[in-house]
Amino acid sequence: MDLAEKTVAPMTRSGVLLKFKTTPVEGALIQLRTPDGSDVPQEAEVRVNEGPTTYHVALRGEVFVTDISFPARLDVTWDDHTCTATVAAQSTNEPLPRIGPIICEVK
Repeated sequence: MDLAEKTVAPMTRSGVLLKFKTTPVEGALIQLRTPDGSDVPQEAEVRVNEGPTTYHVALRGEVFVTDISFPARLDVTWDDHTCTATVAAQSTNEPLPRIGPIICEVK
């Protein structure tokens, strides 16, 4: 949704109808793990399909990606570590799929 702040001042004893513009989100919540089975650490940086946007890993190795197309390649970096994860094509009707855990292979 467009949540930009707007000021509305209805006249006395009147009402106002507000319409909000929405856009579809093609994102996903992805859980990433290292080859030894532990979660990718918090604040690791993730790039999807070599795109310009950087996402950050949160708790339990989860990263919320707002724009993704499948199949996807995730490049993950933290400290002096780098790894790559591949997410295969997803066939789900969920508007925001939960994917994983996916193993991030060390380069």
